[in-house]
Amino acid sequence: MQVSNYQDQYNVQYCDLVGLPDLCTGCEKVQQAIGQYLGALRSLGVVGVRMDAAKHMNPTELAAVLARTAGLYVFQEVIGGAGEAVMPNW
Repeated sequence: MQVSNYQDQYNVQYCDLVGLPDLCTGCEKVQQAIGQYLGALRSLGVVGVRMDAAKHMNPTELAAVLARTAGLYVFQEVIGGAGEAVMPNW
């Protein structure tokens, strides 16, 4: 099911976003793989990453992924609109 209601947090974070592939960010194996990838980038000299479409991830799952980014600057993409359930926190 596609995201269809930006006023509903569950719909925003658990429905498909314009056909993009979805990772199970709640799965330990996926969190570990992302952490290893970010570690490899860090070892190559990368100092920051952008988490695209962060508003479409469960905040608890995203926090678990970000806990594996020690030493990296992390920018999260959260585009807000009036009345939306998930908004950027300035």
